[in-house]
Amino acid sequence: IEKHKILIFKPIKVFNLQKILLKNSDVLSGYEPYYSVDTTADSNMRELFRLRVGPIKDITLADKLCKRLGRRGFGCSVVRVQ
Repeated sequence: IEKHKILIFKPIKVFNLQKILLKNSDVLSGYEPYYSVDTTADSNMRELFRLRVGPIKDITLADKLCKRLGRRGFGCSVVRVQ
């Protein structure tokens, strides 16, 4: 069985994991969160916070969750995990 996670990302100055999870609990509750901080490649050298949640067994559901988060201003993509 393939498993997937959704990768949520947004360049913001302050990353508040709990606030994001609470404000989007209708989409993210029940999934395990993990986050990382990277630097963007643009000249501003902003930090890019990435939040992964999952596992999600159904890629169709993962796509649907990403679309809902996208309408809320987040970048989101489905990634396959092993």
